[in-house]
Amino acid sequence: MLPSVLEPQIEVARALFPEVMDLISDYDLACDTGKPNKIKESILKLSALTQKNIKEEDIFEYWGSRSQEELAFSLALPSPIRINQITKEVLLVIVSRIREIQFRNDEEFALHDYYMELLRINFSYPNPFELFDWQPIPDKEQSTSNEEIAEKLLAHKPIIL
Repeated sequence: MLPSVLEPQIEVARALFPEVMDLISDYDLACDTGKPNKIKESILKLSALTQKNIKEEDIFEYWGSRSQEELAFSLALPSPIRINQITKEVLLVIVSRIREIQFRNDEEFALHDYYMELLRINFSYPNPFELFDWQPIPDKEQSTSNEEIAEKLLAHKPIIL
């Protein structure tokens, strides 16, 4: 079980989702019609609504890699927070949740982004994404266990120059 401060705020995202969708549509229209002031206005409104520092490069041509709904839910979902220490038990829950994601809907894509960001801001490992086996190998179990991923995240120490 995760401490409540680390749980993704799905209900908040669901409540913000329709308005975020509208603002993304406004942004798209401003891009299509070449209205730079409307583009900036849409981004400022998105940032204010989601309480995130959204930049144009965060959403420009998003459709090349994700749907409008995926982007909207990811933006609507409040960002994870940094806490002083995440125990190995809690880390194992996070790793397990990441591995259980099936990417069947917008919420699951957003949850993946949320948990990866949670790892990124709470551990010094440079790219937690690389620790996960994303492509299943037929007739083979996962090559890295949840325990091994947790140990690597906990053991990594940044290089101090």
